[in-house]
Amino acid sequence: MGCFPDAPYKCASGQCVNLNTTKCEIASCPESSPIKCLDGLCVTSISSCPSFLDLQLNQQCLKDPNGNIVPCADGRCVASSDQCRPVSKCLGDQVRCKDGSCKPMISLCPLNTLKCPESKPYMCDIGACATTSAECPTINGCPFSTPVKCEKSGSCAQTNDQCLEIYKNTTLPNGCSLFTPIKCDSGLCVSTLSQCPVNNACPSDKPVKCLDNTCAADAQTCLSKSMICASNQV
Repeated sequence: MGCFPDAPYKCASGQCVNLNTTKCEIASCPESSPIKCLDGLCVTSISSCPSFLDLQLNQQCLKDPNGNIVPCADGRCVASSDQCRPVSKCLGDQVRCKDGSCKPMISLCPLNTLKCPESKPYMCDIGACATTSAECPTINGCPFSTPVKCEKSGSCAQTNDQCLEIYKNTTLPNGCSLFTPIKCDSGLCVSTLSQCPVNNACPSDKPVKCLDNTCAADAQTCLSKSMICASNQV
């Protein structure tokens, strides 16, 4: 199990303890990243949790012999997401071993086989599995290669400017982009509802509503109409 004779029992967190003197702590996320995502990743806010699971990177669970098809961040396959263990940095100065456990130094790590699946063979410092070290998630849920969390889309980008490009190029079901997500009755896409033009029921060739409730091609035409006296008036 990778533990030592004086602490032979391994807790769910990977910590080795002697049950005669120490109890396993209930696995939970630390104060620095208190939110636990469905895959077990500990992050700073719920918006930092992955919005979807990439099946191309989690195919190992589709072939799990026990029928556990839910992939956890630490490489395990479970029956439901609530069984995913919290994944965060090791306590204090401890290091992360390749089997997912935490030890005071790398020389104390067990020499057993890697814990991560072939599709994500790299064990990150926080205990999550990734394709490479550059893809290890940080506390906002984004990897080092794209560390900026885009607020509107939840996607990860290299810079804030790249987030703006994502907003512009992402099409929502209503046909608008994330940069201007609200669709007005006129079909115009805007960023806030107050930017929608007032629907005055005038046709496109006479879009201006005059004070007498008639429609005109422009405001000047409305003004000219208001200066014309009614019949038999001077």
